[in-house]
Amino acid sequence: LLWIFPLTLIMAGKVFAEKEYLLKVAQVRVTSYSYSINHPWQKGSAGKSFGSAVFIEGDRLLTNAHVVDSALRVDLRRVGSDTWYRASVEHVSEASNLALLKVPHEEFSIDAKPATLSSEVTFGSEVLVVGFPVGGDTVSVTKGVLSRTEETDYAYSAMTLLTYQIDAAINNGNSGGAVFSDDRLMGISFQAS
Repeated sequence: LLWIFPLTLIMAGKVFAEKEYLLKVAQVRVTSYSYSINHPWQKGSAGKSFGSAVFIEGDRLLTNAHVVDSALRVDLRRVGSDTWYRASVEHVSEASNLALLKVPHEEFSIDAKPATLSSEVTFGSEVLVVGFPVGGDTVSVTKGVLSRTEETDYAYSAMTLLTYQIDAAINNGNSGGAVFSDDRLMGISFQAS
């Protein structure tokens, strides 16, 4: 019985830590229209795409620029909620494939935990990827390892910039989601190699 009690505390601590991560992310839903090059004057069909975002200081969220590219409307929802909140795109960095979002409704940010940026990343350290991959309505948490840093051609901007390579599972919809290491935000997931 004495062996079970410490194990229970360790497991409870792990569950608590993962719940803390869930307070730092949101799902992004983008409404856009497609247009035909042959008939640009005719409105195409409406489409929806999904991504992920992470809370940062100032009640703002960080996502990928390609997630909100060509958006007519951007909505966000928190983990465990069915309510979508309209968001505005405050800034886009095409070079780094990042976008800054703001939701003007105070109730959206209640209990949100802004991610603390990591200033130091160690190779081989465990990473946790939190996002909303396509194929479900719930958040996904996957684990992996930071395996290397290298210059990579960013598909969105066609620029060559530094990236971290990790081996955690990342799928469509994870774009804009958080990559944590030691409880700190070390990156934003954005493209598979």
